[in-house]
Amino acid sequence: MPTITHGLSTGLTTIDAAANSLHDSRKSASPSDSVPADQRLVPFTGEPAHTGFKNARASFFAAGLHTGILPSEYAETALKKSTEEPSEERTFSEKFFAAFHREIGASTAAASKATPSTDPSTPQGEAWLRSEFEKIRSNVTDQASKPSYDTLERVIAGNFKPIKERSTNEIYWEHILLRYVGNVPLDIERNYSEKLKLALIGSAERLLHGHEGITESARILNELLATTQYTIVDTIMRDTGKEGGWVTERWAYLDEQKKHNQVLDGIDSFLIKEGQIDTKMINYTVEPAGSAFDFYTALGVTHPDHNPNVD
Repeated sequence: MPTITHGLSTGLTTIDAAANSLHDSRKSASPSDSVPADQRLVPFTGEPAHTGFKNARASFFAAGLHTGILPSEYAETALKKSTEEPSEERTFSEKFFAAFHREIGASTAAASKATPSTDPSTPQGEAWLRSEFEKIRSNVTDQASKPSYDTLERVIAGNFKPIKERSTNEIYWEHILLRYVGNVPLDIERNYSEKLKLALIGSAERLLHGHEGITESARILNELLATTQYTIVDTIMRDTGKEGGWVTERWAYLDEQKKHNQVLDGIDSFLIKEGQIDTKMINYTVEPAGSAFDFYTALGVTHPDHNPNVD
């Protein structure tokens, strides 16, 4: 078995070829009059495009660039350059790291806390997200409110629709899936208005505003609830035409291993305008964890099989 050092060395010498393959597959799928921009935001549809992207992503994996094997020393260097140096002065490998690991903060400590097992650009993370997606779909009882497979594929591929061209369903579920995989910065950038009005109720009571407010809310949530073991109990959403739409989400949380806590009363409400979340209310009460049987009995949902490999 090659060492990690050898794998990274091989990857960094072949990454440009993989990048070209990825770029070509997305370029062929985008409109002829589209403006070159962040390739992760180019609409990406159709079977040829899907196959092209899968082949290109396989090139990254073959190059030894599974996110799970990137050591903290490389992460620290790449993150530092991605934040301190102009874009044109960065190598492609550094740009790749910054683009595909935006959820990691600009510090070694943050990099060491990354959870590659939920990263959909890895085979393990993709399989995990697909499994969680099926659990979500089964819990949402209203047919019009269920998440679409198109939204799932876009999150896995990193190819998203233009912000203002999405339905209420697409906006909300993109938000949920990006939170599941841990990409909070991209979720905030795409799905939250800079004029956001946010109310936190329950264990974290405060009024917050804008992107700074939702960033602080995410920090508080992740500090209190340290794992990925969220349960979407049910969701109802409705489009309201040009105005946008609204969503009410019932959720819960059980951590039996890390912080031994739970949430039984999670309720989030969203008002969506012009392609982004404009107003939001979040309610949750953190309490000591009980047994899994009592937890799911209280919620009135079937006990799912969670991925034991995810913290």
